[in-house]
Amino acid sequence: MLTKVSFEILMKYYDCIFLDRDGTINPDPPPGYISKLENFKFYNFTFEALKILSKITKNFIIVTNQS
Repeated sequence: MLTKVSFEILMKYYDCIFLDRDGTINPDPPPGYISKLENFKFYNFTFEALKILSKITKNFIIVTNQS
């Protein structure tokens, strides 16, 4: 359910939205880092969430603090 605050945020248009990778669009990896693409898994809701967010931006930047 959208609150008044979240509805107001969705009514704006943003040049881009920055998303943290681990824990936001995919589960936190087990201890260590994801070193192979086949070990990377999206949450089940990730693409639906991005579809909703695409109504307020056309640019997503995924960030991670992995070294």
